Amino acid sequence: ELDEGIPKWRDIYINLKSIHLKNTRLTLKANSSNDNPSSNLKLKVSSSQVFFSPQSINFKTKGKSIEGGSFNLDGFYKRPQNQLSLLFNSKETLAKEINPLLDLPLEFQEGKFDSNLQFNLSHNQLQNFTGEATLNQVDLQISNLSRPFQKTQGKVIFKDSLLQLDNIQTNFGSISTNFNGVI
Repeated sequence: ELDEGIPKWRDIYINLKSIHLKNTRLTLKANSSNDNPSSNLKLKVSSSQVFFSPQSINFKTKGKSIEGGSFNLDGFYKRPQNQLSLLFNSKETLAKEINPLLDLPLEFQEGKFDSNLQFNLSHNQLQNFTGEATLNQVDLQISNLSRPFQKTQGKVIFKDSLLQLDNIQTNFGSISTNFNGVI
């Protein structure tokens, strides 16, 4: 039915249960005041499935970073509670790509990492962040240090606001060192 050229949709009901995407792009934007588009993580999605129910949205996505490395991003959003849970797994991802997504006391600069990370948000606020990243030849700068650690190997374990450094092998200037610790 048309009224002055405008369609009337009041009698149409759409019940969408799922969407399947292939060969598309996805941008993960940091939840911060920084609206710089270069700080977003850009991904090429090889396949994605999104499932809708009255109370939630579930999704499974896999692909590659624009810069290289592969990823899986799975999650769900609970509508009434406004809660989002994300699982991010990656292989051979450029270390610097994680910087915009996390507010950490260190900055990843060069090298690659494999990760298994979980984020839980409620009302757009980070409630829980856990997981680990295995560093491969990563250069990283820790706040308040004069120079970066270079060619770092080892594991970083994330537990909310704590970073546990496990079996780190790195170079600090001309000094080669191994250490464990918590930031």
